[in-house]
Amino acid sequence: MAKTTEKFDIEKGFLQVEELLEKMEKDNCSLNELMDMYKEGVGIIGKCNEAVENAEKEMACLMNNEKGFVEVTD
Repeated sequence: MAKTTEKFDIEKGFLQVEELLEKMEKDNCSLNELMDMYKEGVGIIGKCNEAVENAEKEMACLMNNEKGFVEVTD
């Protein structure tokens, strides 16, 4: 996956998924609308997961660097 210069805002992603879920539960949506919202939510969740994985890698690099190990960069 290509890197972007702008970081994904995970908190905003969580809010977007929450809004989609509320819409899916409350609105009288067609099956096609529900599927579109589901696909959008899955995409956002994927970005959230990627952001968490990147943060974990960055933390591991920082922790290793403090212990005298070489910092790994992508």
